[in-house]
This record gives sequence, structure tokens and C-alpha cells, in this order.
Amino acid sequence: MKTKALIAFLIFSTLHGSFLKIYSQTSFRVDGVIIDTVTNLPIDFANIGIIGKDLGTVANDSGHFHLYIENKFLHDSLTVARLGYFKKSIKISELANERINYIYLIPRTIELDQVQIEAKKFNTKIIGKKTSTKSAVMYFSSDSTKLGHEFGIIFHLPHNPVLIKDFNFHISYNRPDSAKLSLNIYRYSNDKIGESQLDKPIYFTIRNNDIGDYKVDLSKYKIWRSQDVLITIENLKIYISHGPDPKVKFDNFSYDRILISLALLGSKTYERKVSLGKWEKLSSIYSPGFWITILE
Repeated sequence: MKTKALIAFLIFSTLHGSFLKIYSQTSFRVDGVIIDTVTNLPIDFANIGIIGKDLGTVANDSGHFHLYIENKFLHDSLTVARLGYFKKSIKISELANERINYIYLIPRTIELDQVQIEAKKFNTKIIGKKTSTKSAVMYFSSDSTKLGHEFGIIFHLPHNPVLIKDFNFHISYNRPDSAKLSLNIYRYSNDKIGESQLDKPIYFTIRNNDIGDYKVDLSKYKIWRSQDVLITIENLKIYISHGPDPKVKFDNFSYDRILISLALLGSKTYERKVSLGKWEKLSSIYSPGFWITILE
């Protein structure tokens, strides 16, 4: 009888030991690799997170990611998203006990609204608020828990489609070696943020010597848009090889940061703190000092 009881206990421990390990801690780590189902190659800089719950991250340039998740989210789903692929949601309980999770995304073609352009002479116009202030700023930092941090403003475009030629902002402070960021454009209507208006990612890199006005050239993307859109920049990865300078006062708070100038009384501002997190409308009298050049 004792032998049967021992066997039953061992079977129970084998089946449920990993879950007992999870529940014995307050959080656990999920590791994964995002892979293209067609090419079988890693997908870089995919967004991973629990939608709307401010828990997320971004895969690196080799498709790898890790995320620490509290036990209270065990029965939620983790969503993986990247432009050019179908989103995928997976129960976190299915990911919790694997050493490495291989997550496959299926490529997709994103069909945007068709734009009919008449042959004519276009006028150049700047929309937004150009600024170079150092006293009011927003920032990106190298904190790995804030990957996917994203903020931007509403641009009121003409009713007829216009070509967005470039996107601009002012860097007032810059210490990291470099930063990989992405530019995103979302549909905006009735105070609601909709789907992306891009068919592929737009990446750009800020380097250590980039100070002052910074331009993202969008000419090659042929972005024709109309009416209201939300344009944001998103932190994908900040690369840093040095620590704070002990000779510089308070440098431990700023050595890993890039500061973006704010504009007074600008447009509506939205921010989400992590990848796929909840959008928040900011109530400050300041907004990111973004401006764009359009051809209309």
C-alpha cells in the first residue's frame, strides 16, 4: 500500500511540479524566439505583450526576447505583433514551463486605402510645432522593462491625401552609443486610436553625436494620408557601453537617456509605456515637439 501511494505521489509531482514551481514564486520568466513560418528565419523587433496591461517588451534583432510575468497574469494571453505579419496570441500558461518558446508568425500583405493622385504641382507645408527647448522634455532610456515605450501626437492633415515627406524632432540631450527606434502612424478618429497605417516597419537609428534637429526622411515610403493620424516614435533598443560618470553630478539618472524637446500648447499627446500597452492621453500643456513636411 505504501508503494502504491509513493508511485501516485511521484506521478502527481511529475505532472504538476513545474506549475508548483510557478506558484511558489511571485513571477516567472518567459523566453522565446519569433520566427517567420515561410523563411524559417528570426523576425526582428516584434512587439510582445499583454494587450492593454502595460506588460510587454520588444524582440531584439535576432528575434529573441524574455519577459518577467507575475503569476496573476498566468491565465492571460501574450500577443506577438509586427507589421507585415498576422498577430498571434498564446496562453501564458502554455509558455511558462518551456525553456525556450519558438513562436511562428505568418506573413501577410497589409492592404491600405488606395489613393488616386492627380498630376499637378505640389506645395510644401510644415505641420506641427518646431521647438528646441531644453527645459521641457520627454525621454527614452535603456531600461529593458520599457522596451516598446511609445509616444506621439495627433496631426490634422487635409481632407485630400497629402504626401508625408519627412518627420522631425529636436534632441536636447543624448548619451547612449545609439538607439534603434521605429516611426508609427495610426488611424485616429473620434478620439480613438485605430490600426497602423503602414504596410512595413520604418526603423531609424539615433547615434551618439546626434544633437539638435533630427529628420527621418520618409520619401522612399510614399506615405499618402489624409485627415487625422497619430504619429509616434517607439523605443526598440538603446545600446550603451558605459556607466554613469562619477565626476558628473546626477549622471546616474541621465547617462542612458535621450531627451526629446517638448512644445508648449501643441497637439493632443498619447503615450503607452511598454510594448502593446494601454494608450494614455496626456493632459500636460506640453506635447512632443514633432513636425512633419507634407506635399499637398
